[in-house]
Amino acid sequence: SLISQDIVLNHEDSTMSKENFQTIKLVGTGSYSHVYLVQNTKTSEFFAMKSVPKEFCQTKLDFAQNLAAEKRILEKKLACPYLATARSCFET
Repeated sequence: SLISQDIVLNHEDSTMSKENFQTIKLVGTGSYSHVYLVQNTKTSEFFAMKSVPKEFCQTKLDFAQNLAAEKRILEKKLACPYLATARSCFET
């Protein structure tokens, strides 16, 4: 699988994985990632799931550092209408 970083899940349940979500549709594409609208199969809640190919994280140190910084910012739950809040992340 090309998915390595998905920023969507709930910290309270560490058993969550990509399999707990049904992909509804692709909502955006960046230079290195895709963002999908997904639905939790147990709770029916909708989330945005960002997916990044592992190759970027493993071969480019700057990219991995930038992705880690992005994750830290999104997890801060800032009161900003232009930022989503990361609920958690996982690797596949």
